[in-house]
Amino acid sequence: MSFGATQTAFIPTVLQDIRASSLHVPYSAAANSAAAKGTMAGGAGDAVKYADLFPGVSQGGGQAVAPASWSYTLVAGATAPGQAADPLQRMAGTSGSILLQEQPSFTYTANPAQQTRNSVVIDLNTGFSTSSPPNTNSGTTAPENWLTPITSYSGVNDNATAVVAVGRLDAIPARALFDQLFAEFIAEKSLVRNSTDPAKGYKIIESSSSGYSFVMSVANFKLFYNEKIVPNLTAILAAYTLPTPPVPPVQTTASAATMVRTGTGDINIAASGDIQLKGGASIYTAGRRDLTVFADFTTGPATANYGVGGGHVHVAAGGNIDVTLPTDRSQMQHYTEWLKRQGTVNSSYVFGPVWQSGLPDRPPEQSSWWIDYTNFQRGVGALGGGNVDISAGGDLNNLTVAVPTNGRVRGGRTATEQKILELRNGGAMTVEAGGAVRAGYYYLGRGAGTIEAGEFAVGREVKITNSGRVTTYPIAPILSLGDATLNVRTAGDLRLQTFLDPLMIGKGESHEFNFMSGQTDRTALSLTSTGGDVILVGQTTYLSKDLNSTGGASAAWANVNNFAGNIYPSKLRIAALNGSVINEAQYNTTTGSVPTLYTLPGSSPELRIVAADDVLVGSILMSRAMPAMIPSPFEPVAGTTLVHVNLSGMHSVLTNPIGGPPFTPHVLHLYSLSNPEHLPNENDYEPSRIYALDGSIIGTTYSSGVSIATAGIMANEQTWFRAGTDIRNINYNLRNIHPTDVSLVEAGNDIVGGPIYGSIYAQGPGAVVVSAGRDVYAPELHIMTVGNRAYDTNNRPVDFSQIFGLPDEGAAITVMAGLKGKQPSYDAFLAAYLDPSNVTAMPDYLKTTLADGTIVPIYFTDAYELRKSGQSHKIRSGLVSFVKGVTGETLTPQDAWARFQSLPMLTRERFVRQVYVQELREAGKDQKSPGEDGRPRNVGYNRGHAAIEKLFPGQDWKGDVTVGNTLFRTMAGGNVEVLTPGGGLQVAALGKNAPSGYGLVTLGYGDINIFARNSVVVNRSRINTFGGGDEIIWSTVGDIDAGRGAKTARVSSAPEVHTDIDAVTRILEKADMSGSGIGTIVGFTGVEEGDVHLIAPEGTVNAGDAGVRVSGNLNIAALFVLNANNFQVSGEVKGLPAQESSAAPLKVEGGDASQKAATDAAKDVTQSGAGQQASIIIVEVLGFGGGAGEAPVNQDEQQERRGGVNEQRTQNPDSAYQVLGAGQMTADEARQVIAERRRVSGRR
Repeated sequence: MSFGATQTAFIPTVLQDIRASSLHVPYSAAANSAAAKGTMAGGAGDAVKYADLFPGVSQGGGQAVAPASWSYTLVAGATAPGQAADPLQRMAGTSGSILLQEQPSFTYTANPAQQTRNSVVIDLNTGFSTSSPPNTNSGTTAPENWLTPITSYSGVNDNATAVVAVGRLDAIPARALFDQLFAEFIAEKSLVRNSTDPAKGYKIIESSSSGYSFVMSVANFKLFYNEKIVPNLTAILAAYTLPTPPVPPVQTTASAATMVRTGTGDINIAASGDIQLKGGASIYTAGRRDLTVFADFTTGPATANYGVGGGHVHVAAGGNIDVTLPTDRSQMQHYTEWLKRQGTVNSSYVFGPVWQSGLPDRPPEQSSWWIDYTNFQRGVGALGGGNVDISAGGDLNNLTVAVPTNGRVRGGRTATEQKILELRNGGAMTVEAGGAVRAGYYYLGRGAGTIEAGEFAVGREVKITNSGRVTTYPIAPILSLGDATLNVRTAGDLRLQTFLDPLMIGKGESHEFNFMSGQTDRTALSLTSTGGDVILVGQTTYLSKDLNSTGGASAAWANVNNFAGNIYPSKLRIAALNGSVINEAQYNTTTGSVPTLYTLPGSSPELRIVAADDVLVGSILMSRAMPAMIPSPFEPVAGTTLVHVNLSGMHSVLTNPIGGPPFTPHVLHLYSLSNPEHLPNENDYEPSRIYALDGSIIGTTYSSGVSIATAGIMANEQTWFRAGTDIRNINYNLRNIHPTDVSLVEAGNDIVGGPIYGSIYAQGPGAVVVSAGRDVYAPELHIMTVGNRAYDTNNRPVDFSQIFGLPDEGAAITVMAGLKGKQPSYDAFLAAYLDPSNVTAMPDYLKTTLADGTIVPIYFTDAYELRKSGQSHKIRSGLVSFVKGVTGETLTPQDAWARFQSLPMLTRERFVRQVYVQELREAGKDQKSPGEDGRPRNVGYNRGHAAIEKLFPGQDWKGDVTVGNTLFRTMAGGNVEVLTPGGGLQVAALGKNAPSGYGLVTLGYGDINIFARNSVVVNRSRINTFGGGDEIIWSTVGDIDAGRGAKTARVSSAPEVHTDIDAVTRILEKADMSGSGIGTIVGFTGVEEGDVHLIAPEGTVNAGDAGVRVSGNLNIAALFVLNANNFQVSGEVKGLPAQESSAAPLKVEGGDASQKAATDAAKDVTQSGAGQQASIIIVEVLGFGGGAGEAPVNQDEQQERRGGVNEQRTQNPDSAYQVLGAGQMTADEARQVIAERRRVSGRR
């Protein structure tokens, strides 16, 4: 405890500079009194700047009203009086300008008759010493109030120990008096020295260096202080010598700011030439005091002024509107210097005292923000309500335009008291510039605004000095919104520095409080350039002041925008109608990251980026947080860990990763809000869009350590990416909300994954469609859908990762290439295969009869088949089940068709493709199933060719899906389909090992459907279903090759163990990705068997080394089948030659059965029509068997039996007949046979 007299208080005789004092009163009554006279002409001071808002005055009956203010009109280059009805009309050809600049400086000095305040204060600095005397910076208090903050520290109670250091007798003037008072106290209280009883004991500690210290309980110390110290303060003060005033008296020089301001009146300023604001000059309307008193708003600061009813401001210049910046750029302004705020909640999220680690509790602060009018400089504003209209024929240079609000949150002082926001002011903001808008701040707190300019461009600069090295940051315009909408339009480039949330900006303090977003669900921003590019700079660290980064205060100022910058509203539209959109994401070597454009969550979020040329997307994150998680006036947060309710990583909050519960209090509170059963945008069906109409969508790559990374895009709803040229460097984290949602990635030319790999990761149901006009290419390409949870590398669901607002079912995956800028003929296919009005024209195999006798298209209904295993297997998926899957509605076929028409186009296209691949499957089955006439049923292959011609008419389709290593995987259900109508599919590069789990894989129930014109090549990868589902692979003129992968390659997955509330434990097996090649695998117990259909009308089906494994039925329809012994089939088989047996001689024996078989075989071979011929099986006879006990046949004898090398019979390539089995067919002969078949069928 320390006592001391305050220093002499020097009272100026002329003008008290309130800005330099600790009063912080915007409009001081004293500044308007006689004491406020200055040394300027006429004795005037800076009374204008400190003039008070009009208070209420009483009229008859006692009613309080606010008097009106004056309005002002200033015109330079005006028309002659009487010549224009408009007082702002300017005369043509004039160049009159308006200059607002600082007035001449004035000085004031201390009063020679010094005054001393005869009082005592106590320092609150706990580290007080001779080198740290009492001072107002660390805080002082009146003696009678001192015990309250001291005893509020954590752990201080009446039984705690108080040590009172009274110092040496020769060093402390009041020491003798203090000893006397303490002796009286211990006598009166009967205290006993060295007693261990806290109520009676005390101790004296003596030190030669520091003197005496008295030790007692806190309870006794409080009695001693109140009964002995406080009543004797005058006597204690008398022991000290008061300080003498400085000689000579201190002189202070100040410059009075220039402003044009009024309250409720209007301001109209016009100039034929320029308008210049110098020396911090400003133009604004302040409004009047809000006379409303709220009984439940009790913690507002006395210095706050809540203005309302402000007038309008109109400023027009024929030339430029220029703001002259201060020579010392460290004196530049930021929002927090004129937009003040408060607000803290405690750990119970009420406006009560806030615990601070190691410090006294922070007093209750209900959320509030208001205008400090004296500090609004270098700008134009309607600060107390009203509209602002700015226009310039030239440029707007470094101007601040503000239409802010003020707000107070009533209530919330207890858990049961409702919080109510009282929001005031706002208006319309209209800004026009014939030239450029260079730098500056443009803030609209509530209302609607427009900015139209020739361009948005760089204006001022910010210089940062670090260890003598100066870095310069050019600054473009900065936009800010509260509960408002803003439309920005430029003729040329639109270069935007950033979007700032003013109520989320720091104040440059070491411990920050009261962060709250002013944006709402209605906030929206539109940026449009009609003739140039839109460039989003995104550099937010250094925006306002020049800094020397070696200083502590400077370091704090460098971080003031951390939580405010680049956080755009949930509704953001960006368009470059004749240029590109460039999100400048420059890699930050200090943070190891790329600046990210964030959009806030909302009920109907929309990110729309459209460019005539390219879109350089940079890093974009559409927040998946819940709106209640964002700091708000109802729940402000601090930026310091000294309190419970702190930001704890704003950007992590915006990402909202779903995981296990945290331990820190506020993060746990956010966790409780993060995962509701209903997402905020569940009723929003409109997608976000990123379009490059004639250009490319290009991801930003950067070097991260030793590798190259691609900046990512995270979406919170279905998002459509469309580019007229390419889509490159893909790193997309997508989300669908509804089963009808489709996230689309569509390029007119190529889709290129990236320099290392491309990635599309999708949450939610619906579908992900990737479509290229030419090729889909990447060294590696990952497309994975996960439903509503995350999975680890062993395919096990990650604990606590389930998103309750999304369904369990994952999205389907579709990849298409070679569309050549066209779309498949969905409408024509619908009309031919699904439109019930055309059912009479459909062939019989496309019709079915309902129970009521109605004939409908066959793909309206499902069909099932009972298998030998006893399982019922779906062999046709129809419209009724599709509509139910995407809408939840169970309808009749006719009603399902009507409902289908109302679905989004991309959703309808999903079903068309589903029907299409089923038609290809049926064509393959029909080819191997002769009809009554012995010909393939339902015209066989031609049924498939008809479907191809209907959906992909003509020959102008060209493009492949070629990936070094493919990972197309659905983890929680959903089909995988690949369509290349003019090309082929390469699942993995030749000779390249596929990592575990790569390939085309469904781990939940899902089909794999592949349609290609050319070959489907697996190499060392896989095309496998593990959780149920069929596979259909069609290659029109190419081959189907299962590849060379190892059969034993596997990715194991441990089962999930679930214990319910009744202590019943279940083990849920997960799919075990085992082996390579092609197959429908039973990945775990209870998986439905799956069929495989391999159809290559003019090519080869090759099981390869990897093999083909089928848990259901296998159907092969192809010209050739290789490695027939590498097919493993659990069900029925069609199209696969019987495996050779060493015990079966190759000869036809007599009997009706054998004769019929030979006849049938001959019939198959001689059927006319390419589409009706049976598959050609290449067979090499290795031996004729042998009896038991025979001696082994030597190689010479084997050679002799096979005709010998020199006597081997081969095909005559010139013969009209190619006989298989009569000798070894060479590769050239095989190709000749295939070519002949293609010639006959008319395909190349």
